[in-house]
Amino acid sequence: MDFGKYVYEEQKKHTHVKATASKIKEIEFSARIAEHDFNTKMRHGEEFLSHGNKVKLRLKFRGREMAHTEIGFAVIKRALDELSGMGHPDSDPKLLGKQINVMLTPHPVNKRKPKFHLPENDGADDEAPPSGQH
Repeated sequence: MDFGKYVYEEQKKHTHVKATASKIKEIEFSARIAEHDFNTKMRHGEEFLSHGNKVKLRLKFRGREMAHTEIGFAVIKRALDELSGMGHPDSDPKLLGKQINVMLTPHPVNKRKPKFHLPENDGADDEAPPSGQH
C-alpha cells in the first residue's frame, strides 16, 4: 500500500470529524405567531434535534411588542414544552435587547421521543391510491 495515500486518507477522516462535531440550527419566532407557523417551526426543530444538532430558539419583538414581553415568554415556554421530548434547554430563556434567546441540546438518541414526526415507512406507501375510475 502507498504510505502517502494512507496518510492522506487519515488526514481526510480527521478533518471531516472536526467539521461535523456540533452544528447550531436557529429557529426564529415572533410574538404574534400563527398556530400553523408555530407547528411548522416545531417540526423543523424536532428534525434538527433528531439529527443531533443544537437548536437556538429566538423570538424577535417588533415595535410596540416590547411592551408585552410576557406574550413572547409564553410562546418560548410553549416551544420548550413541545420540544421537551427531544431536547432540554441549556438555561432559562433570556431577554437580550429586543429578542428572547434559549439554546436546546438534544437528548441521547435512545431517550428522544418525537412528537411531530411520524416514523418513515421505508417506501411502502409509494404507490398512488386507487382512483374511483376503472
